[in-house]
Parts: sequence; structure tokens; C-alpha cells
Amino acid sequence: MTINSADELYTETIDKLVSDYGECKIDTDAYVKGLQSLGITTIYEIHDYIEKAEEARYEYKMDHAG
Repeated sequence: MTINSADELYTETIDKLVSDYGECKIDTDAYVKGLQSLGITTIYEIHDYIEKAEEARYEYKMDHAG
């Protein structure tokens, strides 16, 4: 299976959302709205992505603590 440009753009957009949230550049509302704009709308999907982003935020804060 090959990844087409639309799939790659989708993945890059999600990665950017996770990164921006992790680095505290956007808040939870903006993060969820970004996910929803990509068609991620079920509470279960959103919850999974929020968990991923919370892990990224924790790692970012730990890396920049002190």
C-alpha cells in the first residue's frame, strides 16, 4: 500500500496539531476543532488524539523544565 499525497497531507496536519498542542501553541478547543476539520469527529477518536497530544505536551514540558 502506498501513501498518496492526500494521506500524507492528512498525517502531516495531524502531526502539526499534536506538535502545536504539545508545545502549548494552541489550546484544547483549537486542537479539537482542527481534528474535527479533518473529519475526526467521534468522541472516541477525539479522546485518543487528545491522549496522544497530552503525552506530547508532557514530554515538551519535561524537556523544557528547569
